Amino acid sequence: MTEVIAEWFDAERLVSAAETEDEIGTVLRMHLAIDQLLESYLDRKITADLKPYIKIPRYTGQKLSFAGAFGMPIPFVRAMHEVNGIRNELAHKIKSLADDRVAQLARQVDRIKEFDENFTSLAQRYIELPRARPGERITFGSGNVRLDFLISSFALLAAASQWLAVQAGAPDV
Repeated sequence: MTEVIAEWFDAERLVSAAETEDEIGTVLRMHLAIDQLLESYLDRKITADLKPYIKIPRYTGQKLSFAGAFGMPIPFVRAMHEVNGIRNELAHKIKSLADDRVAQLARQVDRIKEFDENFTSLAQRYIELPRARPGERITFGSGNVRLDFLISSFALLAAASQWLAVQAGAPDV
């Protein structure tokens, strides 16, 4: 399963998302990782028989709609929708992460527990940044909105990746 997940993500991109102080860079990198996960899911779901009729959409919002229709668990779709909304706001309107938007993302990520009883809530999570802040554990909710976004996004990616890896190993029904 680890090999499958490693194929989906550029580890250096994720490390860069964590280590940068640039909010937009963090959001864009995490959004891209989610977009790649969605493409992988849709590529698996759109079988050879469907390929002449259904193309993977270009935009993440459309990919989310397809993913939900093809059976991706709603807690993942809701949380990914929040990341997509934050990305769109930063790209088109707002110049920095808003506390209320990241708090909404966190609420949606914590709702993954509805689907996965083993999901660890964000309140119990932390991140370590070995290059930027060596030896320091930064807990979720410590007051840094970029790091709260990052912890939320990593938790979402980890849970969705694990689910997708299991799905990739299971035959289609």
